Amino acid sequence: MLWGIPTNGHIGGLRTHCLHSATTALTWIINLPSRDIIQCKINRAKQLLRDREIAIADVAHDLEFSHQIHLNYHFKRLVELTPKVFQKNQ
Repeated sequence: MLWGIPTNGHIGGLRTHCLHSATTALTWIINLPSRDIIQCKINRAKQLLRDREIAIADVAHDLEFSHQIHLNYHFKRLVELTPKVFQKNQ
């Protein structure tokens, strides 16, 4: 036993490698959706920005970004243009 954990490979009837695998999978699942959600939001922002009459602040609000700068940051990171430049080029 090490720090109260059995060293025989079992914890409460579960094998320790199963716990490690489950923890790794849970970490992967938690991190994956945020990346995918941001990508989906940016794709939707591109659709909305093609309509030149919509304000970028309204796009950020509609897509539930905390602030316009948050939209700008992710948009530029993924599209390599600011939302304003993207909208002007449409």
